[in-house]
Amino acid sequence: MAEKINKDFTDQGHGQDEPTRKRMTPEEEPEMRGAIFDMMKKQSGKEPEVQVIEIGDSVVCDWCGKDYTDPPESLKGGGLLFGSKACCPECAPRVKRSAKACSEESYIKGYCPDGMTFKNWVLELRGGKNQIKVYTF
Repeated sequence: MAEKINKDFTDQGHGQDEPTRKRMTPEEEPEMRGAIFDMMKKQSGKEPEVQVIEIGDSVVCDWCGKDYTDPPESLKGGGLLFGSKACCPECAPRVKRSAKACSEESYIKGYCPDGMTFKNWVLELRGGKNQIKVYTF
């Protein structure tokens, strides 16, 4: 089934050979995720299994993987939200420069407010939904 999905994806002009690939806009991403989810569901003919992983107050940078859950890292402020990805204070300057160079500033959805730690800001952004969901078809 994975080969068919990869072939369908390539046939739609999304192959690695394509020199002018364009990143989806932030508005297009949820729609595309939904389309991929629906396609997988249709091809498998069943509902996916959902595994919910509770992560509590863990906060990890989505770029470098650095853990900001405990001191001294949990006391640092700064960072930004790129799409739905939390970018730590150390990666933020590089990500911001890269976004500007690639005309992707619209993906930056917000910055950690002055006086707030990166950890507390990420927890606030989650709004109490401290879990990861893994869908298996």
